[in-house]
Amino acid sequence: MKKLGPVTKLLREARARIRKGWTFAVLARDARGIPVKPRSPKAVAWCALGAIDAGMEPLRVRKEARQLLGECVPDLSTTASYNDGRDRTRFEMTALFTRAARVAARRGL
Repeated sequence: MKKLGPVTKLLREARARIRKGWTFAVLARDARGIPVKPRSPKAVAWCALGAIDAGMEPLRVRKEARQLLGECVPDLSTTASYNDGRDRTRFEMTALFTRAARVAARRGL
C-alpha cells in the first residue's frame, strides 16, 4: 500500500473534523457555539479552512491543502464562501474534502 502524502493526510484528517462537527462564518466553535481558534482543545466544530488550520502540519502543507481544496469547489466561489453558502450541509462539505483528498493522492501530495 502506498504511503499517503502530507497534503492527502491533512485533507483526510480535516474531513474527519468536519464529520465530527461543522460550522460556518468562523474558523471553529466550542460546544456552546462560541468562536475559538481551530487548534483549541475546546473546538468541536470547524469550517473548511478551520479544519485544515487545526492540523499540526507545517504551514506549507496547510497552504497546499487550502489551495487544493479551493480547486475542488464545485462552483466559482471561494472555499470560504462555499462553506458559508446558504443551505450548505455537512454532507456537501465532507464530499468536498473527499474530492480534494482523492486529487491530492493522484498528484502524490
